[in-house]
Amino acid sequence: MGARNTDQVLGIALLRGRLHARVIDGGKVVASWDYPDPVAGLQGLEEVLEEMGSVLEFHGGTVVVAISSSQVAHHSLKIPPMGEQDLLAYLGRKARIESTGADRPCWGWRPLRESLKGEKSVLLQVLPEAMVDVFLRFCDRRGHEIELVVPVSGSLLLAAAKLPIPQDSWVLMAGEAENATTVVLVQPSGDLALVRELPYGWSDGVSLERVGRELHRSMLFAKQQFGVVAREVWLLGSRTDECVEPMAKLLDVPVKALTTEDPPAQWLEPLVDAPWTLPDNLVPEGRRKLRRARKWLVAGVSLLLVLNAAVASLWTLSFRKQRSLTQDVGRMSLETRTASLLKERAELEAVLAQRDALASQVALLDSACQRPFPGWFHGWLGRNLTDGLTLSKTSVGLDSAGGFWKVELVGAGPKDPVAAASVFAQFERRIDSLVPGWRTVVPSRERWHKEVLVGSNLAADTAGIPFRIEGVLR
Repeated sequence: MGARNTDQVLGIALLRGRLHARVIDGGKVVASWDYPDPVAGLQGLEEVLEEMGSVLEFHGGTVVVAISSSQVAHHSLKIPPMGEQDLLAYLGRKARIESTGADRPCWGWRPLRESLKGEKSVLLQVLPEAMVDVFLRFCDRRGHEIELVVPVSGSLLLAAAKLPIPQDSWVLMAGEAENATTVVLVQPSGDLALVRELPYGWSDGVSLERVGRELHRSMLFAKQQFGVVAREVWLLGSRTDECVEPMAKLLDVPVKALTTEDPPAQWLEPLVDAPWTLPDNLVPEGRRKLRRARKWLVAGVSLLLVLNAAVASLWTLSFRKQRSLTQDVGRMSLETRTASLLKERAELEAVLAQRDALASQVALLDSACQRPFPGWFHGWLGRNLTDGLTLSKTSVGLDSAGGFWKVELVGAGPKDPVAAASVFAQFERRIDSLVPGWRTVVPSRERWHKEVLVGSNLAADTAGIPFRIEGVLR
């Protein structure tokens, strides 16, 4: 997160309805606040945050949030091979489908280890947007910048990266908060096999054996599905020292504890140095895009200021050189002046060449900011691709001679020709009506005409009836 090392960070942990706040400076907790009662609903959460902000001494601007809640849903999804943009569009649709109620979802994801059968899958984590909005509004009112909102499983993944074990070793992390347990099987390098939530923990004094059985089941499942074996088990939370020995007997593997006098801080400290670009960050995409745009704008303005200062310095140097040359000419003989002039001319030409190079870099930087269409169009496709269609190739290029964008879309539709024709026509009408300046050059039906002339059997394609659309945008 860049400059965090010298700034205070406000960490907020909402653990099964209990709110804890910690101010972290230089890796140490310098202030803390705990709400004594369970938080009652979203309105209650908003009121508790305001009370915290009025009494907790915080001099920074960055906020991170860790959440353990029954409203955080974890979905393991098998996925076919696809590009990153197609994957994000697919996960966004699945998050909207999986979200409960009318509330829009905030979602994040993590890739999971490939199974022994060669199946690829991802972990999709969904949380109602209304809960995240409460934290966003609090930060907006206080002038803070919220960078991370992650499930507590994300904190465990980051904590595993700092364990004193080899990067390629598998370890089972179990963290207990407010009598609920989060379980992850992970490598310090970041490779993830599974995430589980147990609605009970060991701190109640009666559920230790029950938690141990579930941890053992998790290790057996990982061995059968992914062929991985956990060499160690690490426990986080309260009363971990008391659980190490009995848990080791239940699991028959070494069990260790990350002991602490402040269990809520264990969920927040790993987030302090984590980048805001984590895939399981639940901050809404629009907010992250705004942060990304602000970052590039500041960087661009800073670079322009540096380049302008360099050009001004070169002009100043050139002027001083010329003035010094004028003063020296009157004191030199004709031969000395000639040699000196030649030397000064070479120096001035080098200075001017350097100035021209810097001016070209400024022009290049300005021109590089004028190509937003490819990213916009890919995002539009992810939101507007007609159900029943899959894309295998998307090409967007600028015709420098004509000054227009050339687009090629290749994919497949339903196997049934009638259904495919309807879906293709619907998709073409959607592009024609919703993309300003669009003109179709090669419609999908032209591919069909060619296939029919050569006698191709389109229905035999097991992947569906193919299509290809070409168009231009001016």
